[in-house]
Amino acid sequence: MSTWKKINVNNQECTILAQKTNNLWKVCLTNLVQLWFEDLQSETIIERCKRLNPLLKIQALNLNEIMEEILTDIPNHAVEATLNSITLNKNIQGGIFKFRIDLSRGSEEDFFTVVTKSLCFSSGELFRRYSLLLELIKKKDEEIVEYKAVGAKLIRKHIETKKFTEELFNSEKGKEINYLNGFNSVASLYKEPERPDLKKEVSCSENLKSPVESGNLNMEADENINVSESSETLISNISGIKSSASSKSSEILKRKQEEKRKKAKKAKSTISASFMKPAIKKENRVKIL
Repeated sequence: MSTWKKINVNNQECTILAQKTNNLWKVCLTNLVQLWFEDLQSETIIERCKRLNPLLKIQALNLNEIMEEILTDIPNHAVEATLNSITLNKNIQGGIFKFRIDLSRGSEEDFFTVVTKSLCFSSGELFRRYSLLLELIKKKDEEIVEYKAVGAKLIRKHIETKKFTEELFNSEKGKEINYLNGFNSVASLYKEPERPDLKKEVSCSENLKSPVESGNLNMEADENINVSESSETLISNISGIKSSASSKSSEILKRKQEEKRKKAKKAKSTISASFMKPAIKKENRVKIL
């Protein structure tokens, strides 16, 4: 996350911020009275690096990594700083890498967007966090009182605290701090939203590509193949389900018919046995006589 950092410019304390959004670096310098800035596109960075480093092979360098390092820590890489430009140096293998930031004075609207707006937002965010912490501390005090009411005792007495009251904020005056340090610590809570116009430019450039270059043609073909394959698979699955269902129903029907045959055969044998038994008994009686 990018943060504001103090930098000395013409023997005057200022604060500077370098923030990257998509492929755009925005460098802002302010003394909290006025604003100076520069927007650095990728093409501008490459062209300026080639002009300032004629003996270095820019194509062989990891330019993104180098720019990330020097722009996120401008005060430590600055060798000369004015309100118009800041010269940066970085030691690399094979020599010294040079870069320069060319600043332009911003308007009142630019100052409001970069400085005033971020300060107001951060102050509101601080108050929100203050309110949440205050409510949490009060609930913790009530929780401790309830623990003590049921007989709980604190073993480590040295960490025991008194009940919190908001009057504690007024008991001691806060130490005076440097206004730039105060701004830097508070403004870091503000996150600038991504610029929609940059996203629009990227999407427009992508739309200008031919279907073959953008890969849309292949994607559409793949989608059609997948759809046809999925439909064929679905049809085969449905037919398989129908055939398996019909085979199962025929098996069940055969079983029922077989059971009916067995029951009929069993009933027939029972009836014939009931007719045969009395005749046998009669024959036995005749023999005994």
